Amino acid sequence: MRNRRTYIFFATYFLVIFFWLFFCYRQVQKACLEAGHTVQSAILFVSPVWENEREAEGEAHTEEVEKADEKISETVVPEEEPVIEGENLGEGEEADRKTETIRVVLLGEQGTNHKKILLEADGEKLEIGQDAPYFKRTDIIRISVTGTKDGVIQVLNLDKACGHPSYKGILEIRKEEEGLVLINEVPIEEYVKGVLPSEMPAAYPLEALKAQAVCARTYAKMKQESKAYPEYDAAVDDSTACQVYRNLNTAPEGDQAVEETTGEVLRKEDGNFVDCYYYSTSCGRSAQISVWHGGETKRPSTTKSQEEITDMNKEFFDFISQCHEEHAESEEAFYRWHYRCEKASDKTVFARSAARRAINDKLVWAQNRETGKELEISGKALGNILDMSVVERQDGGVADCVKITCEKGDVYVWGEYNIRYVLAQGGEVKLQNDAVYQAGELLPSAFISLQSICNDKGNMVGYIVEGGGFGHGVGMSQNGAKQMALAGSSYKDILETYYSGSVY
Repeated sequence: MRNRRTYIFFATYFLVIFFWLFFCYRQVQKACLEAGHTVQSAILFVSPVWENEREAEGEAHTEEVEKADEKISETVVPEEEPVIEGENLGEGEEADRKTETIRVVLLGEQGTNHKKILLEADGEKLEIGQDAPYFKRTDIIRISVTGTKDGVIQVLNLDKACGHPSYKGILEIRKEEEGLVLINEVPIEEYVKGVLPSEMPAAYPLEALKAQAVCARTYAKMKQESKAYPEYDAAVDDSTACQVYRNLNTAPEGDQAVEETTGEVLRKEDGNFVDCYYYSTSCGRSAQISVWHGGETKRPSTTKSQEEITDMNKEFFDFISQCHEEHAESEEAFYRWHYRCEKASDKTVFARSAARRAINDKLVWAQNRETGKELEISGKALGNILDMSVVERQDGGVADCVKITCEKGDVYVWGEYNIRYVLAQGGEVKLQNDAVYQAGELLPSAFISLQSICNDKGNMVGYIVEGGGFGHGVGMSQNGAKQMALAGSSYKDILETYYSGSVY
């Protein structure tokens, strides 16, 4: 009986001690939250950010950029010749470039806004919603990770080609009325490693990967100067609107390419960054940045006669309907392709044109042929479609304007992206190797020859597109870089080929 009482005494004693320690732990945790620094665990750390800290961060970021700008190479080369900056750096300069960070907005199904964010690091999970206690006194928190082998945080509410992506650096979460904004702040070299496999297959030759690494880094640095999301102090997002980031896992080959070109970027003679745009496959010709009509303040117009339009389209048809063996990419599947829409829907053409008009009415609009009065883009306002034709091309032959001739007026569609969008009505695109590609939202490129199919009444019922290449055609062709590398060219040879003038 005495032993039993002893056991009960000690059990009660330890139980009281346990509850006392648990109470103390909760009080300390609450005090930490009120003080502005909450330790979630030994792995994930959540730190609220106050207004004055944001200002200090912004000043520090500005000083960092200014210091980086002071290191710009003074090398002068012939006009428009790109300079590869970053070679032969001192140890201090190399360390600075490796630690320079970039802020990337991570997009979800609802764009920049997320309903909730679910994180995991080394088996520990953390769910954050808009009502999370971290937002009690601030609308910005920063999450870092420690004590793990790889130092990454996996975001379980994002689904990409690699599954749930993982990120190094810091994850910043901002609470807004529409939802939570998620930002990854990461060293720029780690960012480039995250971009490379998502933009170029890791199986490509090393020299092609190195050229891609320099392009990706240059683009990122360029966007640092003109941020895509200034309201978040973020240079880019992780989508095709900027550069695809962390859609696929990093690969040793890509990491090697980034490390062997650390800090290297392309600059023009005037010190500005080269516009390092790139795309998948060339048709043998390239396009210029003006193909997007960026910053257009008034509607472009065409003054070509019907004879000039006919000659222009014949010349391009003769080019695009043939395979030119001298082109490096002549064996690539997308070098030449064919798209036939035998049952074109006027309703779909009008709807897709109207969708692009809503985005930029300076590039897509409809008007009465006789009066010039603007019309609604609909069957009721325009009647049946009679014909579609390319009426403007830029140097190289890329379609710049498609005219949709209707019974009661005309629709004008300017810009390569708009044209690719309007002409895509689903179905199959047949590639030159007999493979099939689904048209989806866009045709592969705007390097196209367009021919209408009309019925006995003169109404268009379909159309045929002979095309070549994949992508916008501006800058470096990635498959062209691959072929050059396979032929023995270095990454510097590749960059000089694509960024020192037009490619024909």
